[in-house]
Amino acid sequence: MPHTYSRPLDVHRWSDYPELNDCLTDLVQQIDALKPRQRARKVESAKRLRNAVRSLVLDLYVAWKTDPQLEVGVPLSNRAFVQGSRYRALFLKYKGFVTAYHGLHELGYIEEVRPGFNDTRTGKSFVTRARATPKLIETLSDNALLRLTKIHRGSGEYAAETIILRDHDKHNIDYDDTNETNQMRNDLSRINALLDGTWIDLYITDNEYEALSKRIRDKVHLEDQSLIGLDLTRRQLVRIFNNSDWQQGGRFYGGWWQNIPRGYRKYITLDGKHTCEIDFSGMHVALLYAEVGAELDGDAYDVGCPQVPRQVTKLAFQKLINAENRMYPEPGFTEGKYGITWGDLLEKIRTRHAPISSYLRTGYGRQLQNKDAEIANRILLLMADMGIPCLPVHDSFIAHQDMREELTGIMIQEFARKTGQKAATKNKLTFLDSYSADMNTNHGTYLDMDIGNILDSDNHYYEYQTRQIAWFDQG
Repeated sequence: MPHTYSRPLDVHRWSDYPELNDCLTDLVQQIDALKPRQRARKVESAKRLRNAVRSLVLDLYVAWKTDPQLEVGVPLSNRAFVQGSRYRALFLKYKGFVTAYHGLHELGYIEEVRPGFNDTRTGKSFVTRARATPKLIETLSDNALLRLTKIHRGSGEYAAETIILRDHDKHNIDYDDTNETNQMRNDLSRINALLDGTWIDLYITDNEYEALSKRIRDKVHLEDQSLIGLDLTRRQLVRIFNNSDWQQGGRFYGGWWQNIPRGYRKYITLDGKHTCEIDFSGMHVALLYAEVGAELDGDAYDVGCPQVPRQVTKLAFQKLINAENRMYPEPGFTEGKYGITWGDLLEKIRTRHAPISSYLRTGYGRQLQNKDAEIANRILLLMADMGIPCLPVHDSFIAHQDMREELTGIMIQEFARKTGQKAATKNKLTFLDSYSADMNTNHGTYLDMDIGNILDSDNHYYEYQTRQIAWFDQG
């Protein structure tokens, strides 16, 4: 079966306001009218059908707004609704869900792009792919007055699990809760509550936005949460632990900002304000030195090979930390290009970092991720306690530009708290840095700090402004 531009259905979206509720009632009535019943549905059955309709139409709407060509994988096998796992949507039942799907399809609200199948003889299967039709988008936009800013993550019985444990094959596995997992979930709930109430956007022109969306689509970039396309509703985080081990992984995933090319992160805005990004310099190297009670001297990636770009050396070092078996060269790495063999570069790194060489090529990277995730958790909580939204990108953090000093101080404090050593941090290039440089180049004399006043008169930022108005016009 050829690869498709699709993502799994996300049933944990939620929205609840009068116009949408009236629209859902009408859709359910239309579905019921397809096959008249002698008796009205029982209360619980009616609730499940309504929940299924809500889940389907909200996620298909988000997918369409992300990219009208994006397909959504809709599970229609009863195996997908077997209860007993913390990762199942317990508020959905098989009968109500398939009734909702087939009804919406028959009524012309859902386009079934590719039907699913399950060949028991070969073991091959394919999940049904679907998209919203113009009829559904028009109904939700005009009748329900739906906007992306009105869609949030479900809570209570409608919430998705945020603490995820995976096995060696990257499959989610169940676990029994402990005081530690409950605390992690509570911490993440506090962090996510703040992010859910924050307008997190990307200050780029409409043309740039379209180009970025196409770039992401063409790359078909899949990262842990199967994020495809530029879906700005993805503001909630989960933590993912690896290899059936709570001491491996645990990093934060799920935010759309983690899925864009790094060069675009300087354009991220929080509630319409510019941001700064601070990262730990050589964090895993510093963590390893802390493990052996030694201090890192100088630049971790200066291994005496000036002809090799620093980024190439950094990637090679990261491979040494994470790998257990044979390590293949970075794409494009040749002796002719850099004047050194791949093996000799690795040996240079080992020699430069002799104090921690016993940790290299042992697969210790997952444990280091666990340590950096614990530090990240503390940073995010302390920022949240001050009411300041903060976006994690593993070993870097994004916050409002005016919080640069506070964020840097907290990062250094929490690294020292965990390791007993002082961390080196680095400021990434911000939008204002770029804008100021451009103004200086063009002999500009005035830099306005408010995005609303920076928007140019040609209105190249129409979609950004539209999202801004929609967000701040909510309730």
